[in-house]
Amino acid sequence: MGDLILDEYVYGVPRRLSREAPVPIIEYEGSRYVPGGACNSASAAAAVAETVHLFGFVGNDQNAKRLLPLLQERGINTSGVIVVPDWQTVTKTRIMAGSIHTAKHQVVRIDKGTPLVGQKTLHERLAAAIHQAAPNIDAWLISDYGYMTVGKPVEEVLKDLSAEGAVVVADSRWRIHDFSRITAVTPNEEEALEFGRYMLNFEKDVRRIGESMLEILQLRYVLLTRGNKGMILFSADGKRKEIPVAGTTEIVDVSGAGDEVAALFTAGLGAGGDPLMAAELANAAAGVVVMKRGTAVASTDEIRAKLEEVSCRGAHPEP
Repeated sequence: MGDLILDEYVYGVPRRLSREAPVPIIEYEGSRYVPGGACNSASAAAAVAETVHLFGFVGNDQNAKRLLPLLQERGINTSGVIVVPDWQTVTKTRIMAGSIHTAKHQVVRIDKGTPLVGQKTLHERLAAAIHQAAPNIDAWLISDYGYMTVGKPVEEVLKDLSAEGAVVVADSRWRIHDFSRITAVTPNEEEALEFGRYMLNFEKDVRRIGESMLEILQLRYVLLTRGNKGMILFSADGKRKEIPVAGTTEIVDVSGAGDEVAALFTAGLGAGGDPLMAAELANAAAGVVVMKRGTAVASTDEIRAKLEEVSCRGAHPEP
């Protein structure tokens, strides 16, 4: 659940410079739409889990009509998606340009959509939907991109579910500090350092930051992702495991990698898995996704192959 986003890719070939401004003129070739944000996390979970429910908001617009069928095609239950009149579905449009015989590269990104700040009634509707569905759901993932889908009423319901034994994991770009008393958070290194700046008097040691997150936010786990340096799993029992990157350090595209990690870690914990095994599953899935261009997810077969590859070269740590 969280910020539902449509990712749009617009492809074209640069032909010449414009006389209006020193910018290239891109000749349009085509467009592609894929689920982004919490929708990408749901897609990643749906690739490995039997049932995935999605909760959040979309507008009553054309981009919602594009997004919802994409989710349903992936087997995702969208009954928890609330349509908001007079609001724009969050959309990120990437202009991808390149010659016919070369890979397309992102030229610019255009973001549409406004945060749902102060929308207490909407947040209460979402909290009620989550509470009603809770008996049928083992694990919850909060995917927060700053559009305020998860307001205070939703936060409180999820904290209550965590206290009752449900797995609740948060992947938040801007406000990790708001997600306390849940199972885990999955920050990347930049997000962890930001937490260190504002919550720990400019602390820069990510290991100290991870340990402090556990204590300050009252979590069971912190899974800290570090790009081509792998991951670190912190546990409330004082254990810490450093997990090497699964695959090459030559990354093609990081789009959606954080969503993949959060989704697979949540799915692993929700299935009753050991946290280290869940983290290694997430690490393997991320190793697949970063080798794909654009927002993408890893299939079960791809994850299995990556785990076998890592095991064969002895890259993952001994328990």
